[in-house]
Amino acid sequence: MTIQALPDAFSVCKVADYTLVDRKAVFCFSGQTDAERSLVCRTQDVPDNVTAQELAKMLLAAVGFDASRYTGAGWAARAEAGMKPATP
Repeated sequence: MTIQALPDAFSVCKVADYTLVDRKAVFCFSGQTDAERSLVCRTQDVPDNVTAQELAKMLLAAVGFDASRYTGAGWAARAEAGMKPATP
């Protein structure tokens, strides 16, 4: 596994809603809690309905491994045991 810095300028935003978010952009990550809607995207793709915005100093990506290995039910046990996840 290699950690790679992504070359673009990125922003971390709070948005009023997701209606103006370009989900087909090169990079678009959204998350939601009961208190806010968040968006991480390239700065050039920030929608007009942001309520707060911060520039990300650096965005890192893990390259060269199976990311699903570290997600879902039982991920900690699989990671510790070095096992691949069961295929559905």
